[in-house]
Amino acid sequence: MDSQKNIALLLLLSFLALGLLGCNTQTDTEEMGEAPVRERAAPPEPRGDWEWLQDFEVDTENWFEHRDGTIHREPSGYSSEYADGIESSVGGHHARLRNPQDEGCVAPFSEETRCGGPYSPLGREPVPNAAWPEGGYMTRIDIYLDADWAEGNPDHRFDFSSAINRAGDGEHLRDFLFNVGTDPQGSGDWIVGASLEHGRANVDPANPCPDPSSGRNECRGPVTLQGSGWYTFQHTFRDDEGDLAVDMEVLNPDGNVVAEWTIFDIEMDGVGGEHYGWFANQEIFDLAIDAAGKYLRDGANPPD
Repeated sequence: MDSQKNIALLLLLSFLALGLLGCNTQTDTEEMGEAPVRERAAPPEPRGDWEWLQDFEVDTENWFEHRDGTIHREPSGYSSEYADGIESSVGGHHARLRNPQDEGCVAPFSEETRCGGPYSPLGREPVPNAAWPEGGYMTRIDIYLDADWAEGNPDHRFDFSSAINRAGDGEHLRDFLFNVGTDPQGSGDWIVGASLEHGRANVDPANPCPDPSSGRNECRGPVTLQGSGWYTFQHTFRDDEGDLAVDMEVLNPDGNVVAEWTIFDIEMDGVGGEHYGWFANQEIFDLAIDAAGKYLRDGANPPD
């Protein structure tokens, strides 16, 4: 009898052990799951009629050559020493920026270097624009940063501006620039800062306290970007307690903000509408860009 009880007890314990193991196995599988697959975030959807997005799927309309800096539409997989064979950020095409490879724009660069870059009036005609859109607006552009190329080409730079006009006559008021360059030490990293200046004679991406740094503005240290991919450069123009504030952000290929600064400027009654997006200095032959756009901020209204 005792023997039968012992056998029954052993069977019961075996069943319980199997049940527990089954539960644990199921729980472990559910917790592990499959690794998530992340895709690059698409540009934000337009929020009104007064919007613009140039994704270079058809042409390069509304982009213009400047100081011999040209723009060219190319397909995904385009072969180049810079960003060779990359997929476009949006769709199947992107644009490449080229500059004259002559004595005026060739490494080693100096303070006298003048490398031209194209510009865009951001979807409108290049005429005076004095109308500030109530609620403000945002401009954005995707730029491919090539870490492998950067490693072999130290201290190559570009400055990208989103500028605004003044009220009254609607002419140019100020440039707000991302100052970007490859690490001079050849690490393959990119260094980016934010200022009101462009060109080697006036600004260095690594400057820990670029202009402006007085009044409501404080020193804005540079940020180091690592890894190749499409980075989004955004300017947001808004009213901050009666002053123009420009939020400048860089998003990495996953869509996460990896650098951000704010520059405060004049009182809002002196501020007009958008002026242009411009590569004020562009030393990188075949720099890749895509998805250049202008969006009204939530709640903004287009000017009459």
